[in-house]
Amino acid sequence: MSDSKGGNQTSVTMDVDLEQRSKKVAEKVSENLHIIANEPSLALYRLQEHVRKSLPQLVEKRLEVNRIHEELQGKCYDAEYAVNAVKGMQASSVHFQNIHDLLKNAIFMKQQLTYEENRRVLQEHQRTKWAQLIPN
Repeated sequence: MSDSKGGNQTSVTMDVDLEQRSKKVAEKVSENLHIIANEPSLALYRLQEHVRKSLPQLVEKRLEVNRIHEELQGKCYDAEYAVNAVKGMQASSVHFQNIHDLLKNAIFMKQQLTYEENRRVLQEHQRTKWAQLIPN
């Protein structure tokens, strides 16, 4: 009988020990399943939190970049217009040279006309003076 009681007691101790270990394993598995099941939602929550915090700054930077892009595009158009104006002026140098030559000719002609006018006036003046000196 002592064998059966001792064997029973060992078996009961082993059953209790097995039961405790089984409970411990079940708790660990349950805890791990709970973590695994909630981890994606926690990750999505963190992601949403990050987006919510950083989105206003990102929108502000995007608006600033768009504004700067528009300003830069306007300045590029201005620079391109100025370059075309300079190229146009360089192409018109022939016309400016023609104008310069025509002005030189006009000044020369004016000087000749003034000289001829002064000469004619002087000759008239001398004729009238000679006419006064010579009696009729």
